[in-house]
Amino acid sequence: MNTINTFDNNIFDYANYSGKCDRLDTILYGSCKFLLTSSSGTISMSSMFGVPVAINNIVPISQSFLGTSENICIPKLYMKNGKYIKFNEILNSESSNFRHASDFKYAGIQLVDNSKDEILEL
Repeated sequence: MNTINTFDNNIFDYANYSGKCDRLDTILYGSCKFLLTSSSGTISMSSMFGVPVAINNIVPISQSFLGTSENICIPKLYMKNGKYIKFNEILNSESSNFRHASDFKYAGIQLVDNSKDEILEL
């Protein structure tokens, strides 16, 4: 029998559920009240069903405007030479659309993951 690790009666750990499948993925995206995720196709699935999404660790930063107006997000921060790069500087440069780790590396940009506290606040 497949089991789902539950945190309480309303939240469960589907990522580690042994019975995951495409059909169940679709049912969950369509029936959940809220989705917490990172930049991925799950945003499109949830938005298709009108489910609000909180997106963490968005990269590239140009993807911060994904989905519906109900979505909220926090991008990864960009650093260069040990200093954070301002959002307007990122958005006005080609780095706002970098999609590959090699692009960031070549530009000397390090990506900073959101902290647990930042994700919790999101």
